[in-house]
Amino acid sequence: MEKKKINYAKVNIAFGILAVLGGIALMFLGQFIMGISGAVIGAVAAISGLKLMK
Repeated sequence: MEKKKINYAKVNIAFGILAVLGGIALMFLGQFIMGISGAVIGAVAAISGLKLMK
């Protein structure tokens, strides 16, 4: 069970990083609202993933 939890945490962190990068890319393309919400969702996912790692 522990190993599964760590894998889930890694996926969460990876998804979070991708969402933040996607959000930044959207902001550059002028989609500010979409970009900001994407970055926020990504940050939340990455933080929850880091909490699971502990």
